[in-house]
Amino acid sequence: MHPGVNGYAATIDRSVPGGENSPNEATLTPLPVADLIQPYLGENIMRHAFIGLAVALLAVPAFGADVSVKDVHICCGKCVKAIDGALGGVDDVSGVNIDKDTGTVTFTAESRRAAKDAVKALAKAGFAGEATSGGKGIPLPKIKVAAGTTSDALEITHVHLCCGKCVEGVQEALKDVKGVSTVEGDTKTGIVKVGGQGIDVRAALEALRKGGFNGKASQ
Repeated sequence: MHPGVNGYAATIDRSVPGGENSPNEATLTPLPVADLIQPYLGENIMRHAFIGLAVALLAVPAFGADVSVKDVHICCGKCVKAIDGALGGVDDVSGVNIDKDTGTVTFTAESRRAAKDAVKALAKAGFAGEATSGGKGIPLPKIKVAAGTTSDALEITHVHLCCGKCVEGVQEALKDVKGVSTVEGDTKTGIVKVGGQGIDVRAALEALRKGGFNGKASQ
């Protein structure tokens, strides 16, 4: 049987003189419908698959994650203004809402990177909090102080200190850190001076963050 055309197959009777070379002895047999469509079936499946994928991609909305940062120190309008200014400079962040009463900052980030950049911006502005998006935590910048580092006179810079309540918040956050005896905050410079004996520097910075503040150690 030889492939034919237009849905038929040619069968050659080799017992007849002329055999395969004799077109007069060929008979045409209709091919099954499945054999006719088989060559095109795979192509059609692929075509529909690509169309389906394209439609699915177009139907997916642009990424936009709601981010929540809790336990941020927000005691007054200056704190609110400082946070709004910090997040206002981050690309792909919108819908910023600052709740002074609950110490919560929320916003929408168009990507995971934008969410991380926003948390970094808050930290740079002297704020800290527990940031989450979609049930996943967004870490603050790493504390670049080795565990076990101690000091008798510690300065913490870049802390948001806009008023007396901020200073009180810092003092409350640091009072129970091992080795700490005195805490002073300067609202003009944003510097916190910590005095004592064998102060655990890393523990002090972590405690400051739990209080809603962020800063850098300068010994």
